Amino acid sequence: MSTQCLLLDKMPAEIRNRIYEYAFAPDDDKEVELADGTPPTIDLVLANRQIHNESIGLYALAHLDYFRNTNFCISRERGPFIKPTIHSSLWTSAVVGNTPAYRGKGSVPRCGSSR
Repeated sequence: MSTQCLLLDKMPAEIRNRIYEYAFAPDDDKEVELADGTPPTIDLVLANRQIHNESIGLYALAHLDYFRNTNFCISRERGPFIKPTIHSSLWTSAVVGNTPAYRGKGSVPRCGSSR
């Protein structure tokens, strides 16, 4: 005797999509310390084939939106700055305080500073 999964077998797809969107939503919209950033996890997408097929597109959008819309910052209290793994041509070798000089659009914001 097989058991039915109420989420997958009985619930309408529109409601399941809302659940997936909620599961992939960021925890808050405050500033996020660069080293502490946590994009949406892929664990739900890997639960089973049906959930994967239904949620992979929503996961991809949420992951992209996280990096486009999150306000990342660097805190002086974190100690020596460790360069993140981004293309090296964006960073100069000069370090001012604990923050490297950045050659992108604008400067790297400090946590808690006004923009």
